[in-house]
Amino acid sequence: MSATACHGSPFRADHVGSLLRPATLRQAFKHFASGELDAAAFRRVQDDSIRAAVRKQEEAGLKVATADGEFRRSSYWARFVERIEGFEVRSAAYKFRDERGREIDFTAPYAVAKLRRVRELALDEFEFLRDTTRVTPKITLPAPSTMHFYAGRQSADPDIYSDLAAFFADLSLVFQGEIADLAAAGVQRVEGYNARIVAGEPIFERRGRRAMPNPPGARRSQWRCAGGGVGHTRRPTGRRCRNRRYNRTSRLP
Repeated sequence: MSATACHGSPFRADHVGSLLRPATLRQAFKHFASGELDAAAFRRVQDDSIRAAVRKQEEAGLKVATADGEFRRSSYWARFVERIEGFEVRSAAYKFRDERGREIDFTAPYAVAKLRRVRELALDEFEFLRDTTRVTPKITLPAPSTMHFYAGRQSADPDIYSDLAAFFADLSLVFQGEIADLAAAGVQRVEGYNARIVAGEPIFERRGRRAMPNPPGARRSQWRCAGGGVGHTRRPTGRRCRNRRYNRTSRLP
């Protein structure tokens, strides 16, 4: 059975990203954070690393390439929190465990004001990729529900958002505006990153694989509304939810 018949994609294979950063890029992140590397030099290292990653994808025969957002972003969602007006970073409701069972603190977006898109979120990443690759460029965006999942009801100031419907309505407008500008720039494929959260599936702790409950106050329908609101932007084609853990692909509602 062809890949197209399986999940509606015109491509035999592609990937969401999350490639391992090369050593030079890892060092550049550290030196930039410490002030040893200026922004221009940091950008040059990122550019060179992305060009190399794109070449590998083309040489492997892939017909679609991603710049791998995490070559630009400190994490898959951090850059979006930095660029969306109204967000800051606070502690998550959950902790993670390493291979030895030690708990590790995690962070989460927190809305301290009404959410607004005041600048591009990933448009600059796409424009660089579009001008770099010979194949179809694809951009990956974190699922909108990522901005809520890790803190649940504690993801927003209650004086700003007293209910989740208003929170997701404003968040959807942010993503709709970004996808509209991406479409105008020529993007044909936008992929939701970690979109299993949109589906409302529980995530599992690595140790013991015990299911973690959905965040307090979160309903699957609200997560789907967040994803669906983004998916209803007219263009581009190929908007999909990809469950990275289980390697399943499905259409946004």
